[in-house]
Amino acid sequence: MKKTLSVIFFSSFLFSLYAQYEHKRDSLYQLIREAKTDSARSYLYTKLVGFILDTEPGKAIPYTDSAMIFAERSKNQYALSNVYNQYGIIYFNRQEFQKSLGNYLKSLKIREDLKAEKLIAAVPQEATQGNNQARPLYEIGQLKAQARVASAEGRRDDAV
Repeated sequence: MKKTLSVIFFSSFLFSLYAQYEHKRDSLYQLIREAKTDSARSYLYTKLVGFILDTEPGKAIPYTDSAMIFAERSKNQYALSNVYNQYGIIYFNRQEFQKSLGNYLKSLKIREDLKAEKLIAAVPQEATQGNNQARPLYEIGQLKAQARVASAEGRRDDAV
C-alpha cells in the first residue's frame, strides 16, 4: 500500500513538473511570435535554447540559428555576442571543443569591443552554475589549459 501511494505521489510530482516545463516553453514560443523587434526575437530564442538545452538538445542548434538571424538583422552587437555564447555552450555540452572555443572567443571579442567588462570578468567554476554570462570564460580557461597540457606532452589533442 505504501509503495503504491509512493508511486502515485511520485508520478503526480513528475507530471506537475512536466506541465510547468510545457507551460514555460509554450510561453516563450508565444513571446517570440509576438515580439516586435529582431533584437527581442534574438533574445527570446537564446532564452528558449537555455531553457530546453537539457531536455530537447536536438532543437538547440536550429533555435540558435534563428537567434543568429535576428541578431544579425538587428545589428545588435550585444545580441550577437549572446548568440555566439549560446553556440559555445551547446558545442561544449556536445564535447565539440574546437567549435565551442571558437564561438566563445567570438563572443568574448564582441564583449571586449563593447567594453562590457561585467560580462568578461573571470569567475570561478562554482559561480558559473546557471550563469550563461560567466560560464564561457571559465570554459575557455579550461579549454586553453587542456591545450597547454596536450602541447607540453607533445601530442595533438583533437578535442581542444
